[in-house]
Amino acid sequence: MSLKDRLNKTVISEIETSKTVTQSSQETTAGINYVLTKSSEYQHMKDKIHALLIERVNSLPDWEKYTDDEQKASIKKFVENRLQAEFAGTPLNKQEKEQLIREIIQETKGFGPLDPLLSDPTVSDILVNGFDKVYVERQGKLQKTQVAFKDNAHLYNIIDRIVSRIGPRIY
Repeated sequence: MSLKDRLNKTVISEIETSKTVTQSSQETTAGINYVLTKSSEYQHMKDKIHALLIERVNSLPDWEKYTDDEQKASIKKFVENRLQAEFAGTPLNKQEKEQLIREIIQETKGFGPLDPLLSDPTVSDILVNGFDKVYVERQGKLQKTQVAFKDNAHLYNIIDRIVSRIGPRIY
């Protein structure tokens, strides 16, 4: 059983299967758009809201008692409120706002930039050679993607999350 299969078995309910996302740089395969946001303003906004969300979640003693759907709804509402309160001057269209919410949910509950790859049925394996070097195997062929982690710390955080869900064995 591949790493992808083990992860999907563990977190299939956590992966959002949104098929369309629009941003500054994208690669389309099998009808799914993978994106890499290069805007530093967007990344700053995402990082700040994510950090505030983590503070908020850590301050709630009963967060783990919420269902998965309740947690996602709470995250969505939190992000929308932060956008209005702190980033009202930053113009986001509906797609960008939905993408930001989706990415923050993926960062919080999933595997960040790997989630779209994990939900793609054409991807049989994922190879990460560095924070900005992510490859997928499709039909026996290795392809470089435009998917990237923010930096090495972000990559290590996701690795820790993967290891904690599948156990101590890493191939």
